[in-house]
Amino acid sequence: MDNKKIYIIAGAILTLVSILCFYIYDNTKYKYIDYKNITLENEIKQYQKMIEQNSIKFDNSFLNKYVKFINKKNNEYIKIESYFKDVSLSKEINKINNFYAFINNFNKNQNIDQKANYVILQDITNDYLSTIGIKPLKVNRTIENKRVKLAFLTFDDGISNKTGQVMDTLNKNKVNGTFFLIGKEFEKNKSKIKSLNYKNHFFGIHGYSHDYDKTIDYKKFKDEVQRTQKLFNENGLGYTNLLRSPYGSTIHKLSNQEKYKRDGLKLWDWNIDSLDWKTKNDGKKVTKNVDKQYKEIKKKNPNYITLLFHEYNSTLYTLPQIINTMKKDGYSFARIPQTHYKTNSFYYGISD
Repeated sequence: MDNKKIYIIAGAILTLVSILCFYIYDNTKYKYIDYKNITLENEIKQYQKMIEQNSIKFDNSFLNKYVKFINKKNNEYIKIESYFKDVSLSKEINKINNFYAFINNFNKNQNIDQKANYVILQDITNDYLSTIGIKPLKVNRTIENKRVKLAFLTFDDGISNKTGQVMDTLNKNKVNGTFFLIGKEFEKNKSKIKSLNYKNHFFGIHGYSHDYDKTIDYKKFKDEVQRTQKLFNENGLGYTNLLRSPYGSTIHKLSNQEKYKRDGLKLWDWNIDSLDWKTKNDGKKVTKNVDKQYKEIKKKNPNYITLLFHEYNSTLYTLPQIINTMKKDGYSFARIPQTHYKTNSFYYGISD
């Protein structure tokens, strides 16, 4: 057989193989368009629409339905990744998998109040979408014809000798809390963490030293944050990018706040300050102060209220009363997710 015939036969075989490969590729569900648009935008939009139209009614199994839905999607994307073997695709899949891992963890560690879960899960989804440049979806916060309003009880400066009592008070009143710990205090008292009943609560960072000069310096404070993150990870509290600056976010220049935002840190301030650090043992004065601010802010009927406390006798006196009052007013208590959540600063406000 001469060379010309060999080339013709080889060419014909290659053509047939190409046609066969194209046919197989074209008939798989992992099409090129899926690879180019490897996000959950469309799927989440579809599910969100069902939520908004109340096609999925709120009940205690809502979260399980949602987690089941996104796990199914995750398995599909893992198959897409193995099909295409592409580096940029793998990076995108890793982002999605991190999101799934967080959702699964959230599913295992739900807030006590199921209504809070319903709203926060949608907030978490929107935070994920924003990280991949997708416009947030509308949050449906209506359950049984009533608007879900969230209250976050937050506590600064722990771990202290009162941390356990604060947690016990929250647990007794069946609400969640968020504790912003000073790295230095945590390191000094980390042996106490084992004795705390903290499974219903989350943790954020309150710097390492609480030193003013270090806090206002971007590099020094970032080092403090990373040092505290490492301490949390090494001692069973898990990763957090939730940050409350000592003295509040306003001590940072706006340019530095932007840097922290780019670093992935979520600054959290407050809109009710108990001032319990001023009257550590006068519970009646703290209660009066909190009630006064709450009555003012309630007039605006906000979707989110964040209360700032510390860990004193006056705090323990006030907590049951404000919890009872806000529950009667229809507020659901929740802890602030340690990752994948929004920013709430004096400058930026809370996205809603």
